[in-house]
Amino acid sequence: MRDIRINLGLPDHPKVQKLEKKCGPGAFKCLLRLWTFCAVSRPTGKLVGMSLGDIEMAARWEGEPGAFAAELLDIGWLDAEDEGYLSIHDWQEHQPWVFNSKERSEMARKAVQARWSKPKSGSKPRGGANSFGTGCAVQGCDNPIEKHIDGVGYCGNPTHKHKPIGG
Repeated sequence: MRDIRINLGLPDHPKVQKLEKKCGPGAFKCLLRLWTFCAVSRPTGKLVGMSLGDIEMAARWEGEPGAFAAELLDIGWLDAEDEGYLSIHDWQEHQPWVFNSKERSEMARKAVQARWSKPKSGSKPRGGANSFGTGCAVQGCDNPIEKHIDGVGYCGNPTHKHKPIGG
């Protein structure tokens, strides 16, 4: 499940109160939409290449154009970075799971590759009897048993007689 962390005190936070006072009660929902957009599309919280209009579109702001984004900057929900883009204030601190998702995914991918590229100790080469100790009943058939239906393994050749797994 993909999600973001929300502090239980957020709805009553002074920044939320200021935002709602200036932009209306729907502004808080727009802020949450902006954060969920970032979690999906900008996991580092850096809004590189996004104009104020793009930010408001991501938040689904329907009020006066520019008002929502300007207020987010004024209140401190957005930070203007020296490199010329905006970012979500303290995103890495408040959303570490989202912020580090790319690195986590890469580590998991490498772990899976390492796990499946290692030969298992005591494993038999493919062909003939498989790791369940069953093979095709037809002598000389080197097809591995890969399908298991109702406790019987099949080598894929329908003309061969097959035996129960473990039998």
